[in-house]
Amino acid sequence: MSHSGRGLRVPLFPQKKTISETPKQTTTSCSESDHESSFEETLEEGLCLLHKIQRSKFPVYLACLKDSKELCALKIFPYKDSRPHPSFLNEIRFQFLKHPNIIQMKYYELHKEMLHKNSYIKVSTIVLEYAPYGDLYSFLAKYKAQMGEILIRTIFHKIVSGLEYLHTCGIFDFDLKLENILIGEDYEIKICDFDTSLKDKDMVPLSSGTPNYRPPELSQGTCKDWRAADIYMLGVLLFVLKAKGAMPYLENQSFKGICLKNLMYNNNENFWSVHSESLNQGRDFFSQEFRELFNSLISQSPDDRPSIETIKRTKWFNEQIYNQQEYCEEMKRIFGY
Repeated sequence: MSHSGRGLRVPLFPQKKTISETPKQTTTSCSESDHESSFEETLEEGLCLLHKIQRSKFPVYLACLKDSKELCALKIFPYKDSRPHPSFLNEIRFQFLKHPNIIQMKYYELHKEMLHKNSYIKVSTIVLEYAPYGDLYSFLAKYKAQMGEILIRTIFHKIVSGLEYLHTCGIFDFDLKLENILIGEDYEIKICDFDTSLKDKDMVPLSSGTPNYRPPELSQGTCKDWRAADIYMLGVLLFVLKAKGAMPYLENQSFKGICLKNLMYNNNENFWSVHSESLNQGRDFFSQEFRELFNSLISQSPDDRPSIETIKRTKWFNEQIYNQQEYCEEMKRIFGY
């Protein structure tokens, strides 16, 4: 998907492996007619599957707790080599996390049988807090024209708060991207998906990261500083929010013979000019304060990337944000409910 400006075609969102965004739910009914999934719950369990809300390596379903009628999200991990999947075993290490900007894990089941295409298969499952307003990918794709700088900065503050909590706990997300930032109740921002996350004592990453978000050292297999990798991905995420979905660059791709990644590092002034032009914006669209913050976050050397404490002291970060009431009112205005 691309966006045509007056000059260069700058990359927009990479293709997303999700079904259309899930609207705000107004009912907790668990009638049989709601079942649209390829998985079915075994009768003795206390969950009722409603429909799939994310199609990915590990599918996620909207589900209903039969006793309380509470909506939740069910993440399903099919067994690998007759054992619980390593990604499941990794994610449940983080069940203790509790922060307003981190999705809450309610409980998990190591061994479970679910009906899938007329036969029972072994799976592990995690029941998660449900985020009724979808993810930032869908939000930005639909409402980017209504996202002003104050809202972007407020959302960024919330993401930084969640990431700071993770780092304080000695945990590194390792897959920050729009798809992994959810919008929960009261429009609260929630970091989710920890199946490839790391603890500070982990020696080897479980993933090489998501292309176009990951730092150079991760794609090259030389990453040693998990914290610095998160900071780089945070920088890309910030750019995409500000640039209405445009990526700063796409890996191994050039546009009209120009490699945006090389331009970003070797001719930074032209990098910003290209993006401003492609977005039909003036030079001031990316303020000097924003440029300085982004450039520091995506520094080539991991040692040169700022700590979260340093990020929180930058000029752009400390410009105007919404208080919680103003934020909720602005999000309600955008969503229309």
